[in-house]
Amino acid sequence: MPRIFGHNLLFVLLAAIAIYLVGFVWYMLLFAGAMGDAGVGDTATADWRMFGVGPLTPVLYALGLAAIASKAGAAGLMAYAKLGLVCAVGFTIATELADFAYDARYTTALTLVDVAHQLVILPLGAVILSFGRK
Repeated sequence: MPRIFGHNLLFVLLAAIAIYLVGFVWYMLLFAGAMGDAGVGDTATADWRMFGVGPLTPVLYALGLAAIASKAGAAGLMAYAKLGLVCAVGFTIATELADFAYDARYTTALTLVDVAHQLVILPLGAVILSFGRK
């Protein structure tokens, strides 16, 4: 199987799929109320955005995690889990908080849902990647 950033491509794809599925369950089932309260979904999203950009996002998460893990020399499940947490807090949660700070459309509830989502998906994706490392 081909490798990307030192990781088996199959595990990079599995990490992306897991991130995508968690996002679906998170936003469409578990926290749909917070989405509705924030007005998300009041307007129709273009199909190319939903089905083009949407699935690309977890692929980019998985590739980014694989690249950072490779450069950091991460080895073992716990190292990958910690790397995922650091990436979540240092990058994506920081972005979520910036959105909350400067865009009045971001409600406190939706921001908390988004932050918790990042704390789940990035460590999960990283742990899956750990099984595909040489």
